[in-house]
Order: sequence, then structure tokens, then C-alpha cells
Amino acid sequence: MRIIAGSFKGRKLLSPKGSRTRPTSDRVREAIFSIVGDLVSGAAVLDLYAGTGAMGLEALSRGARKAVFVESDTAALTCLNTNIGSCGCRDRSRVIGQSVISYLGKAAFEDGFELMFADPPYRSDLGTLTLMAISKHAKPLKRCLIILEHAPGFPPEPVPGNMNRIDTRKYGNAGVTFFEFKKIQEL
Repeated sequence: MRIIAGSFKGRKLLSPKGSRTRPTSDRVREAIFSIVGDLVSGAAVLDLYAGTGAMGLEALSRGARKAVFVESDTAALTCLNTNIGSCGCRDRSRVIGQSVISYLGKAAFEDGFELMFADPPYRSDLGTLTLMAISKHAKPLKRCLIILEHAPGFPPEPVPGNMNRIDTRKYGNAGVTFFEFKKIQEL
């Protein structure tokens, strides 16, 4: 696995051994970033279920301002920290070693993310729980795009009332659904 484009292009990323972490494939990352386009430039990015950090690091490589990585698996955290170090972007990265749902449920959940990536374990209810937690606790001040990976044919249901499902795509054995908030919440 490698960084596809930008200032870290070609940089190899470490991945934990075993099947507990399922990194987003190069093909899926390329497709997502083609769709996201210029939104990544200068964006604050949240990478949930970060694993190797491939999504957040790809965003930083393509010009994101900062990335917050949330991951609870110890082996994945070790690889994630190594990958951030090898890309030389510790100053624009923050790693949070706890469960995504716990992080999102805190009153201190950071606002101001323009892009949120979530890649929870497939065929679990974590996709829906993650969307619900984002919906309840995030207070976007501008456009915020949420990109959620899931098993193809199994997008999270139901969609929170304050979000719109924009698009769903299938890439081999990965599904990707894009969401955004219906209206920007006032301060």
C-alpha cells in the first residue's frame, strides 16, 4: 500500500499483520479523492477507524491543513504512528487512541472538519452508529463531507435526519457512500 498522489506520492505505508485491519485499497482511495477533488486543499480532515492512516495521510499529501486520526487497535496505532513519522507530517497530525464512538460522543468533539472519512468494520452496525454520533455531536460551520466505507449493497440505514445521502458507489468488495449536513448549523 502506498500514497497515490501529492507531496508524499509513492510513500509506502505499513499495515498490521492479520485481518483485524482492512486498509482502503489504492483503487478506492483514488476514486474517493477524484470525487472529493479540490475540497481536500486546506481542509481539516477526520479519519475515523484510521487503521494505517491511509485516508488521512492521502489527504495531507494532497494539501489538507490537518488530520485527526482516531483508532483503538494497538497494532494499527503502532503502524499509524510510524506512517505519520515516515511522511514527516507529525506537525499536522493528531492521533487519538480510543474507540470512534467514544471520541464522537464527547462534548469536546472537535468542530470545523470539512472532510470526515469513516471505515468501520464491514457488516456491523458501526457505520450507522458512527453517522448517528456525527449527526448528534458535530456542529459544522461550513460544508462538511462525510465519506463512509461499507460492504457493497449495505450502506448505513437509516440516514440521520440532518444529513443527506449524496451518492453511493461500488468498487469491487467495497461500497462508499457520501453524506453532507442538510444545512449549516448556526453558532
